[in-house]
Amino acid sequence: MRRTTLVPTLAALAALLVTPAHAAAPQVTDPAGDAPPGYDITAVSFAADAKTQRVSMTLNDDVPDGVVRYVVHTRTPSCDAVTIDWSTDWDVALLSGCQSRQQRRYAVPRWSGRTLTFAFARTALPSWWAPGTTLHGLAADVAPVVDFVAGRLFPQVDTASSTETYVLGS
Repeated sequence: MRRTTLVPTLAALAALLVTPAHAAAPQVTDPAGDAPPGYDITAVSFAADAKTQRVSMTLNDDVPDGVVRYVVHTRTPSCDAVTIDWSTDWDVALLSGCQSRQQRRYAVPRWSGRTLTFAFARTALPSWWAPGTTLHGLAADVAPVVDFVAGRLFPQVDTASSTETYVLGS
């Protein structure tokens, strides 16, 4: 009897130990298969720990070849437009917002399998992106960069959006 109650308890404890504390359900989900392979967004997640605010975008398929642009959009109570913007031919991703008082922060994007993550140090975040700020209008899009002799068009391929809100730092 004791063994049968101990085994599920150990399994639950093991699950807690291997699951990062910041892991949470994505705030934005999008059906798989609604965009061409490599451009199909399935989830966007916001997560934080004591030092970092992370934004992750998961694709349904392998990362496409060529130059691709990834953008996450949101709004805060004090900013109508906040974006995290990265093109695969850039070294860093750009967090920008509050167009009247443009402030920029940079992050080096990281791929882990099919998930792209932008991690921003919490100590360097602008006031409009500080822990406790509520985000609205969460959305993301992926587009190939088509360079017609430096014309650099971004034909949008997939968009994912949500009416969910997220409190930064939670």
